[in-house]
Amino acid sequence: MIQQPEILGAHGWFFRDGAAFTVPEAGTTGREVKPGAADPLWHDFGIIDVSITPEMGAEIEIWKSSPAVKELHDIIISKRGLTFKITKKELSNFDLELVLGSEGVSYVSGEAGGQVNPLELQSATVKGWLKLQFYGRQSARDGNTPLLTVESYVCLKYDGDFAPGDELIEPVLSARQLISTLNTGNIA
Repeated sequence: MIQQPEILGAHGWFFRDGAAFTVPEAGTTGREVKPGAADPLWHDFGIIDVSITPEMGAEIEIWKSSPAVKELHDIIISKRGLTFKITKKELSNFDLELVLGSEGVSYVSGEAGGQVNPLELQSATVKGWLKLQFYGRQSARDGNTPLLTVESYVCLKYDGDFAPGDELIEPVLSARQLISTLNTGNIA
């Protein structure tokens, strides 16, 4: 049981929808097809900060008649979701692809750049698998075991302006979880 604030940092990776993978066996990613954790084509986000925001909307209130008044009997949530905000401390070609709405030419970390075609994609979002691992002081005591691991099929987009200047650029990505039977998590 965690009895105090414990999460100190996170690591994150992304695997683009429609990309080929080889682990656990050859396949192509999709909403119901997830690559294995050891596949070399997971894009490492580098140094990041992450926040998770649960979304609840469209509450339907059920009111029950009492002798003189109606009292709230139940609340039904008809919409729900999760949004992961990822603030990156390192700029990559992948971030530039998201900003420009271009096909992925430098998807894997460390690859050289290439030609981009601004607004080539029909939207400024990319779908795929997001893997996040959260660590804390307990992780160090337990051999670097993550306190929380989440793998979600998401719609990913660049959130905010790309504004080069005197300050370092810290790209912010917004990843909204989409429904998939393979969405999973683990609490250590």
